[in-house]
Amino acid sequence: MSDRDHKSLPPSVRAAQLMSWLYGGVPIALALLAVATESTALSAYAAVFLPGVILALFAFGFTRGKNLLRVAAIYCAGIAILWSLGAVAQGRPAGLLGAAASFAIVVLLNQRTTVAWFARAR
Repeated sequence: MSDRDHKSLPPSVRAAQLMSWLYGGVPIALALLAVATESTALSAYAAVFLPGVILALFAFGFTRGKNLLRVAAIYCAGIAILWSLGAVAQGRPAGLLGAAASFAIVVLLNQRTTVAWFARAR
């Protein structure tokens, strides 16, 4: 990927990419902190954000991904919404943050400029 390709990302694609990376970094950071402090509560909160790791992996392909990658990321974010709401039902309010982040990613990946980016000729 050249620097020129990196700068030509539409803002909606770049925002979805950054949100996915942040959403994927949260469970990794919480898991490391849980291991360091031997806290089972932190590991339970890390599990709330687990689908974010998959979204973060998808985000690495956004710069040259095809429409199938966008659709897969949307489905993964939809599953993450359900996963997060399940955590809220179990009394983990951090699930609302995961649901909000996943919803924002779905909205960003469905914008007209994002759809055009993933459907562009290569």
